Amino acid sequence: MKFSKILLILGIIALLSAFAMSTSFAISSEKITKYKLYSNSTYNKKIVTIDELSISNHNDNVKLKYYNINIKKKYQNKYKLKSVNITYTYHKENWESVKVHKNYNAKNKNTIKIKGSPKYYYVDITINYYTKSKIKKESISLPYNSHKWKGTFYYYGKKSNIKLYEAKNITETQYLTAVDITYEKFKVTTKNKKYKIKEVKVVYYDFYGVNSIKTYKGHGKNSLTIEPKFPKKLGIFGGLGEFIIVYY
Repeated sequence: MKFSKILLILGIIALLSAFAMSTSFAISSEKITKYKLYSNSTYNKKIVTIDELSISNHNDNVKLKYYNINIKKKYQNKYKLKSVNITYTYHKENWESVKVHKNYNAKNKNTIKIKGSPKYYYVDITINYYTKSKIKKESISLPYNSHKWKGTFYYYGKKSNIKLYEAKNITETQYLTAVDITYEKFKVTTKNKKYKIKEVKVVYYDFYGVNSIKTYKGHGKNSLTIEPKFPKKLGIFGGLGEFIIVYY
């Protein structure tokens, strides 16, 4: 009887130990989609560069927008900014177009910073120059022009935060947006040392849905920096959509 009791006790201890071990190594995961984004789109004309700076979030709610217009160094002796005319356009729910025209005095300088309105997505810009050269003005429509884009995303989840830096070449028209990611780097950091990263899944989207999923091993770390190999052509409306973090 004593021997049977000992076996029973040992069995219970073994079961409790196995349960404790399985609990300590239990796998959980979370999908991280919410972020704040600081971005810069750079458009090139012959005489100037136009930087569109904005702050937005995962719901495409633009909180702040600026336009930095700068005369390129090689033209600064012959050209000065005289004025900038901007037509802002947005569409109502019934697709009725609303246009707002504004003029800005550039005061004969090499650069001007203009605070835009977050609600206007379509912007037509005309830049007028002080110059004796042939080119008296230049115009551009945003976003319907090829441009270089770079941005820093701050993703936030329940157990981890992610800082993502991304650079893209974007070709955009009224009918097509093509994205070519040229550089990408992100860092995943857990909010508590008890969360160990098993793997990170990065989900990329295009116009039709999920384009690809890349998986990276976490090796049980609390912090993980990853620099994927690019360029990576993603086609229409391509881009990174979400992270899935799997924990031990």
